[in-house]
Amino acid sequence: MKQHLETKPRKAKRGLLGTLLRDLPSHVAFLIALAIIQTLYTVLFFSAAHDVYLTHKTVTHSYDYELELRAMTQPQYIELYNECGTEPTAAPETEPYRAIRYEKMPDGSYNAYITLKGASTRQAAARFWEEYSIEGITPGYSPLYDYRAEYLPDIFAFLVCSTLAVLALSLFLLMQLYRMRLDRDTFDYAIYMTCGATYRRLYWRSCRELLALSLLTLLPSLAIGTSITIALYAARGVALHYSLVALLLVLLFTLLTVLAAVRIPMHRLSKRPPIELLRARDNSNHASSPRRSRRIFGAVFPRDLEILSLWRYRRYLIGLMASAVLLPTLFTTALTLADIYEKRQASPAPDFTVTFTPEATNAEMLNQNTAALAQSITQIEGVSMCLPDQILYPATSLCHHILLNKANTDGAASMTVYYNRPLNRADADLWHTATNVYNYMALDEAAIAALQQQYTNIEGDLSSVLRDDKTIVITESVNSTKMFDFSPGDKVLIATTAETASADGLFDLKQILMQQLDSGTFGYEEYTVGAVIHDVTSSERLAVGVSFQEYQRITQQSAVRTSMNVYLQKDADFDTWDHVSDAVYAAAYGYYNCHVTNNDVFFDRYTTSLGNLEGRLRVLAASFLLMMPLIMFFSQRVFYRKREKEWDMLRSLGATRDQILKSNLISGLLTSGVALILTIPCVLICDRLLFSLFNRYLPAGGFITTVVLRYEFPWVALAIAALLAITCSFLPPLLAGLRYRTRGKHRTVSLMAGE
Repeated sequence: MKQHLETKPRKAKRGLLGTLLRDLPSHVAFLIALAIIQTLYTVLFFSAAHDVYLTHKTVTHSYDYELELRAMTQPQYIELYNECGTEPTAAPETEPYRAIRYEKMPDGSYNAYITLKGASTRQAAARFWEEYSIEGITPGYSPLYDYRAEYLPDIFAFLVCSTLAVLALSLFLLMQLYRMRLDRDTFDYAIYMTCGATYRRLYWRSCRELLALSLLTLLPSLAIGTSITIALYAARGVALHYSLVALLLVLLFTLLTVLAAVRIPMHRLSKRPPIELLRARDNSNHASSPRRSRRIFGAVFPRDLEILSLWRYRRYLIGLMASAVLLPTLFTTALTLADIYEKRQASPAPDFTVTFTPEATNAEMLNQNTAALAQSITQIEGVSMCLPDQILYPATSLCHHILLNKANTDGAASMTVYYNRPLNRADADLWHTATNVYNYMALDEAAIAALQQQYTNIEGDLSSVLRDDKTIVITESVNSTKMFDFSPGDKVLIATTAETASADGLFDLKQILMQQLDSGTFGYEEYTVGAVIHDVTSSERLAVGVSFQEYQRITQQSAVRTSMNVYLQKDADFDTWDHVSDAVYAAAYGYYNCHVTNNDVFFDRYTTSLGNLEGRLRVLAASFLLMMPLIMFFSQRVFYRKREKEWDMLRSLGATRDQILKSNLISGLLTSGVALILTIPCVLICDRLLFSLFNRYLPAGGFITTVVLRYEFPWVALAIAALLAITCSFLPPLLAGLRYRTRGKHRTVSLMAGE
């Protein structure tokens, strides 16, 4: 007896495996689902492991130093060399650096590259600069200095977010499939429970089944996932680095997914009384005679029957529509996210920032030097543009505001207030609204040239502000959203003087303006719009551009330009970047108190581009699309199999095979219509919200850098999502009807047949 009990589990396992192999066709939906899930896990974990390896390899091979001192004069170089040499000599174990490499540049300046040592490069850099600081030199940092804190968090953040998304969708997919399976095999599970099977035993039996199926799909999934990952990196010219840790994570998350997916459906089933599960689970009791229904109620069969079925099967329909709406929405969302990321990576970003130390006593000379240096840097081969920074001053600091015509304020109600104070003007009735959401912008020839390079949709003549002090240039957007509507020739009134106007204790710009209008006295001047920048800008306020002289008169501030941004060409490589870097430092070296900051944009984008993140997002999108037919076909296959007894009853009451097929056609049309009505709005709303999140709200909150993106309607993605929703909703009932019609030709169904 003891020997028999010891071998029983082993026989049970062999029986389970044999049952699975015999009934493998009935588990096709689970096999496909597990293959998709394991493939996604393979792509995510292998690519993340490779990104970590690739980032480390790229940084360590490209840089052998953490700290750099550039554009040193000969006295500064001699001072550093005398104190440090090329490597520490006295008590080297206590020094914060390992070696220093010097380089003399063609312009006569010197560069020093310091290799730090110690457990913390931050502490080593701080110690080095504390002990060996050079007056007039600002240290720079290479990506090797802190790449673990700069690059790796982004890799892990995407891995965590994408893994959670895949885990949630995997649970949703398996739970939907398993719920349908339990509904199909309710009678079998009722027998198990009647014979004493508890929730624990049913749960572990189901888990063993899914784990056994996952073992069958593991090797093909690893092969497909690895091939996809290889293709993603091959598109960037990179060979894949394999990782044992990634493989272990695939196995671990497969196990977690299976254990979690079975728990809720099985727990719900185990709570129901077995006697309830043993009852007949068909819909034949809902059927009534088509002839009698037409005669008594005036109902048209099968149209009215199927319309009423939307309510009869509402719980099932809600679950079905959850898949029909959620998965296409996630598909389009992932594609939009990939498109946003790709556009952000391709958007211009300053590789270098050149800054002058401001000298208020010689503002004119400083502006001339800035313009001359910008022109010199623009001529460097490999530089696409060099844009001087805008000179801005907020109108709220002066208690100023603008009075606008109503035609200019459409859609800007949140940025304006109704103006009801009397004006001593013949056309006073035109000025209905006021706004203080703007900055004054000082314009000269250099600033105008920068605007012409930066924006493409400019209407009017920008140079008109230099010829007429009462002419302005104005933008139309706030926080990357168009809020106003201007045209050249429009008139505005600007409050250039303010008395007794205050807004103490207030932070909201609209409330500030309302209080100032109630408490202050203003002097207005009329200005003509000479040019309008229709491009959407990322600024939190409008920009009102005036000449330098008008800017100084209105703001009582000197128009001093102290910095500029240098942009590389889009197709720049490492050699181009090295050439531009040396040339920019050399150009700035000839100016007093001029400093160059390397923003590491080129290296950051180069490193990020190797990972092909947008490609991974599109793989996720494709997987979401594959899940939808898998769920809906399997779900409706089980559902319409159960409706066959209802159709048998209808046939026994006089319904023809063609009427049953027509009933299925109506059911498919109704289901696909509901899916389409729900899917399209959800796709459009989520797509627009995602775009606004990355284009407006996250940049406004300082979470990501500001990049203005132009919204493009997702026609292709929407068409694919809508077509799939229609197909997956309409085709299963049609196929079920055709199958029943074909099978019904060879059998007779009557009330007394027992069929």
